[in-house]
Amino acid sequence: TLNFYDNTVGEHQRHQQLLMLDLEDAFTSNQIHLAYQPKVSLNSGQTESVEALVRWYHPQFQLIPPGDWIPLVEELGSITRVTRWVLGRAAADLARIRNRYGVGTRVAINISARDLALPELADSLEGIVRHHGGMPQDFILEITETAVIENLELTTERLGQLRRNGFSLALDDFGTGTSSLSALTEFPLDEVKIDRRFLTRILADQNRQKVFRTTVELAQSLSLDTVVEGIEDEQTVQWLRQFTDLKGQGFFWGQPVMLDPDQDETQG
Repeated sequence: TLNFYDNTVGEHQRHQQLLMLDLEDAFTSNQIHLAYQPKVSLNSGQTESVEALVRWYHPQFQLIPPGDWIPLVEELGSITRVTRWVLGRAAADLARIRNRYGVGTRVAINISARDLALPELADSLEGIVRHHGGMPQDFILEITETAVIENLELTTERLGQLRRNGFSLALDDFGTGTSSLSALTEFPLDEVKIDRRFLTRILADQNRQKVFRTTVELAQSLSLDTVVEGIEDEQTVQWLRQFTDLKGQGFFWGQPVMLDPDQDETQG
């Protein structure tokens, strides 16, 4: 058989290697920033929390999507460095976030399966928050379904530690995996985020509407705050307002906002 070299694959791998070499410098030279995307009450229109989204502005490659480098960092086992940086920066930004969105606004950050493997995680994250004058109660830790099912016993233990320390816990991208229902009942959760794919053709497809309605009723019957991801238009917002106490997140409320003093706040 003949094997052909795919130049695009080679370039992609080279690009990723360059990014990993540049990552350490990115943290020390102010290339990494956070943008904040509101989670909005669909009934009141009030922002109740914001999600911190990490942005890397590379001097050569410009804006690098998280999907191009976060999986690599996880693979290399360095994701906890990123998690701690994000939490520290969000904690430092908390006063400005509340000045913009309201005094009770909390901040959500993402944590990974590798973070959950660390026995000192809860105390370490609490220490970061308190160092910046905040409290764990000010923060929501979002974890994906794939992360929580890798080791059920360990995950339950770690999440319990985080919750006892005062952090709220959210299950991100609900409905994209195979064990969503067990995740809702097994883990000490406060919030569930319904994946954006649930909204595909939702206004025209009655079967999708039934599935969505059942999902919302299930989450709310478990006393979980329920956030719908990926909302982009007024028609979807109006349809979702038939449900009580739903929160929404998406471009309908604008692009994620950067609060860095040296950055344009509308950049995202």
